Amino acid sequence: LDAPTASPTAPTPAPTEAPTTLARSVCSEEEKSGWAEMQNWFDADMATCGESCSAEMVAGQVEGCMSECLMDTSDERNVNLQADPLSEDCGMCYGGWAECMVVTCDCTEGRAQSEACQECSKASCEDDFLRCTGFEGMPAYQESGAQEELETNMVMMIAGASGGFVFLVAASIVFVGVL
Repeated sequence: LDAPTASPTAPTPAPTEAPTTLARSVCSEEEKSGWAEMQNWFDADMATCGESCSAEMVAGQVEGCMSECLMDTSDERNVNLQADPLSEDCGMCYGGWAECMVVTCDCTEGRAQSEACQECSKASCEDDFLRCTGFEGMPAYQESGAQEELETNMVMMIAGASGGFVFLVAASIVFVGVL
């Protein structure tokens, strides 16, 4: 018996860069030129949206809620934000950053939560955010007082479907009641 001959095979393609979940440079030129001023409010505005989206954080829907909080076309835009409204595409970049902070860094309060959250943001979330937005550089972390406000005002109510229990979390105190 003759040994089987090898059939010619196609060359193995070279590895490519891993795809990113965020698009590249989707913010408008106007949004990019406004980034220098928007940096002054980045942490405060993200904390404000985080407060508005606290229930969505629990439900795993951070990206969409944070995006809507910042967009100019959304009824969900938070009126307390200092930065100008964003386009839908650019708002999605901010939502992606927030999702990374919650899922990858376990930081539900953004960079304000701890030094570890600031470091994780730099190591895991900021490059994708900058690639997505097309912005030049992240702002230095700025305490704004919004964190204290977030901690005191964050109130979430989660009603359990089974057993009729209600859990109310206010200022890190858990109250449990029966409906």
